[in-house]
Amino acid sequence: MDIETLSEINVLKETERQKISVVVGADGKRYLRRDMLNEKREIYKALSDVNHVGVPKIFHVSLTDRTTVIEEYINGIPLSEYIEKNKLGKGKLRSLAIKLISAVEAIHGENIIHRDIKPQNVLIDRDGNIYLVDYDIARIERNELKKDTDTLGTFGYAPIEQFGIMPTNKKTDIYAFGMTLKTLLDRFGVKGNLYRIAKKCTRLDPDQRYESASAVKRALRFGKVKNLLISAVLVLCLAVGVLIYNTLKQPTRNTNIPKTELSLQDEPQNIPDEVMADEIPQPEEATTETLTSPEEDWRRFRGFEKGDRENGYYELRNNGAICTFATDFPYEHIIFAEDMRKTGTIILGKNETPVKADVSLNNGVLTLSLDDGKGHRFNHKFYYQGNHQYTAYQSSDMRKNADLMCYDFDGNGCNELLVGLNECALTVNGGELYSSFNYSVGWCICYDEQNGFTLCQGDMFSVNSSFAIYSNNDGVVNSHWVTADQPVGYYMKDNMIMPLF
Repeated sequence: MDIETLSEINVLKETERQKISVVVGADGKRYLRRDMLNEKREIYKALSDVNHVGVPKIFHVSLTDRTTVIEEYINGIPLSEYIEKNKLGKGKLRSLAIKLISAVEAIHGENIIHRDIKPQNVLIDRDGNIYLVDYDIARIERNELKKDTDTLGTFGYAPIEQFGIMPTNKKTDIYAFGMTLKTLLDRFGVKGNLYRIAKKCTRLDPDQRYESASAVKRALRFGKVKNLLISAVLVLCLAVGVLIYNTLKQPTRNTNIPKTELSLQDEPQNIPDEVMADEIPQPEEATTETLTSPEEDWRRFRGFEKGDRENGYYELRNNGAICTFATDFPYEHIIFAEDMRKTGTIILGKNETPVKADVSLNNGVLTLSLDDGKGHRFNHKFYYQGNHQYTAYQSSDMRKNADLMCYDFDGNGCNELLVGLNECALTVNGGELYSSFNYSVGWCICYDEQNGFTLCQGDMFSVNSSFAIYSNNDGVVNSHWVTADQPVGYYMKDNMIMPLF
């Protein structure tokens, strides 16, 4: 860029050490020009490598007797001013927080520490986009520093380490982000999960804060519910739970449900984690036929017929009440009640490979056999192994249910197979099926055509609730039971199921 062709039209700030002005090019496009006495090329060179909508683009950096920077002109107002003029609800605040922490995540990717995140340094335009601006005291993170050479920062937003006690690092920005979020929440009287996230960001000990901006973003997305259906389900679950608690001593049965199906089953005894292939009924030999029916292209589970044992649940409304994985949008499930076996085809892999499946649920054990017809087979028994502590919500008349779901758990564009199992008490009222959960446990199976099937390490566990999977597809499976003391969230990395918190 030829900066000599830019014409100054407005001076925004001018001191002995810095001048900030709005300039315009020959094409009429506006830019922001910074002339700084300090050597700032390193920061702005690094910023020029950041490609994120929330970070102004850098078009030019040069050094003469001053550092000159030409950057994107943002036509917006400070967030501090925006919240004075607008009333923001919890959903809008969460959205703004996610956008801001995404910008922080982007600059941290270039090892840039902003060191002055606050509402005054966040601009918001008329479309609701936010921008993290003002990198005057930013620096490049260096592990060899024992403490910062300067103690610049804004009181109330800067953490204790920013005042010369220890070197600043990326967690310094996490603290300032948390204080900014607290400012917004306090302005509108919002508490709950957002406030808990802000509190963790702002702990005095950096080791007790979130490890990274990415971890903060996952925590924020964990609580994000796009559809009011989830809230309705929560209220319904809570109300039904109270009803069951008060009436379970004299349970009623619905004659539409066969008594044999709803009888209690014994807990599994001495079942190994892994079993040999010949111990599990094998699916029919898989073929590599092409499934070309246009109206079925979207379906992931094909050919699974309803069995007699299934009808007791499925002739009732609200049969999704027994799902381990609850969604507010049409991800496809297949659900299993006790003493049920089904065979069919599951579409997996980047090449949409038809995988033959044999699935059965018996005595609380889900037995799964898969065969892709390419020499890859998977055989496993899934059951709760007692490896998580929880307090049972119900203690009698409990049943096991299971379901499978195709879901892009790691966000790589290819569906994984989620396997879920739950324990719950069932009740019927007016033809509706209701449940009260003790726990849900889930696993994940990855598949690709070259390497076959991989059972991911670890599992997911939720107390008194099914899992909730949200349509933003951020690779997180969440517990949505709002009264839980500790929310539960999971994501997948390198074929390992990782806890969000």
